[in-house]
Amino acid sequence: MKNSENKILEGISIKYIRFHGNYSSPFTEQPYGIFVVIYHLLREGKLTDEDAILYNTTNDWFEENLPNPPFYDDQNSIRAVTWFKETENIKEMLERLTPFFDLAKSIKLKL
Repeated sequence: MKNSENKILEGISIKYIRFHGNYSSPFTEQPYGIFVVIYHLLREGKLTDEDAILYNTTNDWFEENLPNPPFYDDQNSIRAVTWFKETENIKEMLERLTPFFDLAKSIKLKL
């Protein structure tokens, strides 16, 4: 997905959207979502200190502003895959993901 000048999905109407990597979770058998993909880079020591702070700041914002689905309370025993739903704050959510898209692009990671 091209990501120039924060014009993500400009002019496109969506109901739900999901950004994911090009490798799958053995648990859900679906591609890992963008947060897990970037977390894997953090866990593997592939992020700079600045990028690690960016990951944590972005993740914290989403944790504070989006409710976790109830199935996460039991470690997602139903193996659900989460999506972003179109809401009044979808533009802000996508803008807050921009650094993740930029990071992936800078290390040639396909999302």
